[in-house]
Amino acid sequence: MHDPLLDQRLEHCRQLLKLWQNFHLFLGECAKHDRQFSPQEEANFLKVKSQIAILYDSFFESLGDPNREMIATAQSIITVVENCILLRQVHRMSPAERKKMEIEWHEAYLLINATIGTLEEEQTKLAAVSHAKHSRDVMIHRMYITTKSVVRDKRLHNALIALAIIAAFVVLPMAGVWNPYKVLARFQPTQKFYTGGKQFLRSTIMPDLEFETWEEYRNYYPLEKVADGYVISGVPQAQADLGPRFEPVTKALFKGTAAADPKNFKAVHIAEFSGGGHQAFIGFVMFARSSDALSVETRRDQIQSEGVSKGIVDLVDISRVANVLRILLTDSNTEIPKFREKMPK
Repeated sequence: MHDPLLDQRLEHCRQLLKLWQNFHLFLGECAKHDRQFSPQEEANFLKVKSQIAILYDSFFESLGDPNREMIATAQSIITVVENCILLRQVHRMSPAERKKMEIEWHEAYLLINATIGTLEEEQTKLAAVSHAKHSRDVMIHRMYITTKSVVRDKRLHNALIALAIIAAFVVLPMAGVWNPYKVLARFQPTQKFYTGGKQFLRSTIMPDLEFETWEEYRNYYPLEKVADGYVISGVPQAQADLGPRFEPVTKALFKGTAAADPKNFKAVHIAEFSGGGHQAFIGFVMFARSSDALSVETRRDQIQSEGVSKGIVDLVDISRVANVLRILLTDSNTEIPKFREKMPK
């Protein structure tokens, strides 16, 4: 006797096994030191995860009447897939987290193999079963599967759909892998909506969403409002770098970061301010990625140890909004709080 449903499940389990092995290859790449992943690799990883999720239901139904241990092991497939949102995120996991994931992957691998073996045995036994008995068994089994699907399938599918939406519209843009919103910038009627929507996300759940141009930054953070009692002198001009005025600070601050090479700057502007007999300068450096600006910002507490005198350090303040780094130079450290109060966070 030939059972198309059994054949289909067996084929699905075999496909799942291959995908599970491919998933393991990605995990192996994540364990390599200093491994970088391209957008195409991230897309391939997402495709493998999606295919695993599609085949999971058929695999779970192939378990027959599983015990608690089998159910837990089978469900760990979805758990592992959901925990691995991006290759970059997996690469940053601790050795202990990767070890736990490796154990869960291996247990699931053994269960998939065992299930394939069970289905192959059922195929062999089926040859000796009469058509009437087989049809009755198939009907009972389908009723059992339908009952289980009502309980399990909807929640699982909803969770995976929600995960895919979050990954596509939040996680991938935050990681700089893919920005689905850029299509709105191509059309004049939706450009304002695009920039406004980006600013809303930046001020709520995505603080590191990059500015694409200097004008976009200035539109939401006017330079004229950086401190009470201060006025801007002239119009800030585009620069190749921050120049000699900032060099005592930037030489130490930029060391070992993306800012060490001016080629990584998308835009550089210097603004001069005066007020109450004091003078201040702010250097604005826009990077392509917020992570580059962050790598510089995190060094602000180390510049004195790099040879910058305390007298200069006390007159400097470093801050950041997304991919725009701001370096403030004042002539008195009593003036810095005025700028901190007004400078956008």
